Amino acid sequence: MLHQVLTGRVTFTSLTPPDLSICSKSELRAYFENSYDLNESLFTSLKDESVFYRCPDRLRLPLIFYFAHTAVVYVNKLILAGLLKENYRMGGLYKWPELSATVEYRRQVRATVLRIIEETPLQLPITMTSPWWALLMGMEHERIHLETSSVLIRQLPVAMVSRPEGWKYAPKTSGIVPQQNRMLRVPAQEVSFGKPRDFPSYGWDNEYGSIACSPAVTIDLNCGQRKAGVGETSGRQITLCSGSVAMGGCGSDLASYSHCSVMADSNVTPSAESQYRYRAMFDVLDMPWAWPVDVNYHEARAFCAWKGPDFRLLVEAEHNVIRGKQEPTNAGTVSDAIFTKGDKFNHNMKFGSSTWCEDQFNGLCDETHWLYDDFSSPCYDGKHNGGSWISTGDEASRFARLAFRRHFLQHAGFRLARTVDPGEEAWTELPTRHVDTQVYVLGCGVEENLASLPHDKLQPNLVPSTNLHYHFETPLALKGILEQEFGFRKSYPVAVADLCADLARNNGLHTRSMLWIGAGSGRGPMLMSKIFQKVLACDLVARFLDTAMYIQRGNDVTVITENGKVTTAALDKGVKTDRVVFKQFTWIPNEVGLDFDMTVVTFLERTQQPKAWLLRLSEITRRGGLVIVASRSGQWDRPALEGTLQDKGLTCIESTDVPFDDVTGNATATVTVWKHVQE
Repeated sequence: MLHQVLTGRVTFTSLTPPDLSICSKSELRAYFENSYDLNESLFTSLKDESVFYRCPDRLRLPLIFYFAHTAVVYVNKLILAGLLKENYRMGGLYKWPELSATVEYRRQVRATVLRIIEETPLQLPITMTSPWWALLMGMEHERIHLETSSVLIRQLPVAMVSRPEGWKYAPKTSGIVPQQNRMLRVPAQEVSFGKPRDFPSYGWDNEYGSIACSPAVTIDLNCGQRKAGVGETSGRQITLCSGSVAMGGCGSDLASYSHCSVMADSNVTPSAESQYRYRAMFDVLDMPWAWPVDVNYHEARAFCAWKGPDFRLLVEAEHNVIRGKQEPTNAGTVSDAIFTKGDKFNHNMKFGSSTWCEDQFNGLCDETHWLYDDFSSPCYDGKHNGGSWISTGDEASRFARLAFRRHFLQHAGFRLARTVDPGEEAWTELPTRHVDTQVYVLGCGVEENLASLPHDKLQPNLVPSTNLHYHFETPLALKGILEQEFGFRKSYPVAVADLCADLARNNGLHTRSMLWIGAGSGRGPMLMSKIFQKVLACDLVARFLDTAMYIQRGNDVTVITENGKVTTAALDKGVKTDRVVFKQFTWIPNEVGLDFDMTVVTFLERTQQPKAWLLRLSEITRRGGLVIVASRSGQWDRPALEGTLQDKGLTCIESTDVPFDDVTGNATATVTVWKHVQE
């Protein structure tokens, strides 16, 4: 075991999450240390330090990233919440840190979090508006990465890992013959799910809200697809790699290795009755036929197709139905299985912990949290379904709703379902939610979302994405932003750019670098290239940025609006295109840098969580630099901004109304100017 990675103790026992209405500091401290210890204990399985720098999957990063990442997130969130004033952030050098330095960093973060728990007054209940929410967010984020890291470790060659002390595999037999799986009838019934905002436990943004289905359809459900089926399918399992979709080439330095090829890791010859072996976390085992299969979503659907045209996966509403009667949520934590001892609940019958489903991941409401605005919302794109067996903490609760890309390898299985006698109707609408919002991918365009159900008489319930930013990715929205920016001589970005130029001159500001947040189709930041040596222009909307970069290369774009107006977007005279870099961000990451002379924000009205974009403005702007916040609607004026910006060391030095032209004629934007004076 690699004991030097530990800053605490080895454990593979997970504590129950704290009840945030009655918890004590000692409970919070114990839950934090348990979260931290669980994650570090997993990495003791790596044979030596070199394995930290191997990349088990070409779609992921080396393991050293995940080992450091969870500690860094504590620091990021605690700074945003105001619980940590010092900057303990790690990274920025664009090279992987040494393991010893990473362990020391994790040790410092552990001590810092324990100090904050000890010194910060605890006011109950802890809610999502409390600064303590940031601490719980760090703990639950650490537990999520038990799933990420364990999957990657499982993909490593078995010679690179060893089973840690205290790790136990599940029993290989259960007394149930796998071939005797049978279908159970589940009658149609009304069901609702979602987490109340006042429930006394931590939750991720995707859990909140409520969905009601009335009624769910009658289904036949199997008791759990066991490994009896792997020899009958033509698709790849972790234990079987005869199909063409086997994931070899797991990272550039492991390109010749596939975790599917377990024979290469074992000197044991399989018995005549079984030609298959099972790659577990740290060992190659005799096939545990009673265990659920491990597959990705496509393989689960392929098995359904092999069984027959009527078979499919469960939908999220059906997952909630098969749990049986549950305590009402107003009963508090006793209504959630993760807080309850004994066998009162069917712990395996939940979405997000063990099975793939037909639903495409989407929010139950359109709200996000300002501490982690983009935790879930980028995944509301119609390309994510999900689950994992290693879930702990909040992700093992009744409300958990985590998802993954359909092709990703996960510790996940599936349950077979079939709708009972759809009848003579042309279609039966399932209580499944498929996202029908087109998502534009930067540099690629709109990617087809293959949202289909296996039966020709079944259709999904099509719903818009609850990521509001995706609704700006339409051709119509692009026409609108082009007309708004280029259709008028004194358009909104031109007026803001002119004001910013005056502010830079009048305040004797250095003109080394500026950041424009809300770049749109690029006219504003391109104009600022006349003054600043470097301009970083970012936006949420990929379609806008693709068009901005097209114009940056010297191309004109002509659009005709619905009223017949022709607008041609072209570069303004005198702009220096080589000074501008366009980037798509879902929030302000550390990688933007911390030294802008001027930061401009112009798009708060089209963000889902404006506060998330305001929190880091002082941190990324040089001391003595300026932050300019422009609001087309006037909503984001000085009183609306002071509570957030003043607490972060920004002082308002000017508030003004700026006239500009748009389709309504003469309009006015509210612009506030803030100086970074924090020592």
